[in-house]
Amino acid sequence: MNGIARDLSTRRLIATVAVALLLATSGCIGFILGNAPAEFTAANATAGEDALAETGYGLNESRTVVENRTLDELGNRTVRVEGHANLYTKSDEFLDRQQQVGMFAAVSVPQVEVAGRSFNPISDQSNAELVDRFQSEISAEYRDVDLTATGSKSVDGVLGKRANVTRFTGTSEFQGREVEVAIYVTKVKHDGDWVVLMGAHPTQRPEEEFNVEALMQSVEHESE
Repeated sequence: MNGIARDLSTRRLIATVAVALLLATSGCIGFILGNAPAEFTAANATAGEDALAETGYGLNESRTVVENRTLDELGNRTVRVEGHANLYTKSDEFLDRQQQVGMFAAVSVPQVEVAGRSFNPISDQSNAELVDRFQSEISAEYRDVDLTATGSKSVDGVLGKRANVTRFTGTSEFQGREVEVAIYVTKVKHDGDWVVLMGAHPTQRPEEEFNVEALMQSVEHESE
């Protein structure tokens, strides 16, 4: 083995030992041995009660979102990611019947960092990519809709930050009738988690855009 090869081999050994020591001091012995996953859990993100009362939205569903990932770059070790999804809806008279006229969702996902490296793609995903990723978490009326970005704006006061909100539009079906809908999405980094916020409504109910914005500004992200 020549000098350059020995140097590279030594560097790799040092890096491997450093990662192992860092994980060991973080309580990840099982992860190092490959017999237990490294677990990351997000704090819950919920819409504020006052804003829900003012806008007429109510909690429709609250559930835990769990995803297991295998990190090839760390020797096929498993990472367990646990987040939360809360779905709020509003019903009113629309198209001659009582049905949903607004939806709001708050999804929290932990920032996954192992040995100082981030493995959470949300930090690099655009709002368009987030719509694709989380559309399955929202009401059926807004799933599988072919969307086009039609605008964006900054909204202040979302978990103490200015959020970049993108508006998408597309055509969905409400009780057998085609309806144009608007979907809004943004993300905010807060206390080590990513909080993704989505709202939607038929464009025939434009007042719901202001309600979605109010709900975004009301979101509370609990500490674990």
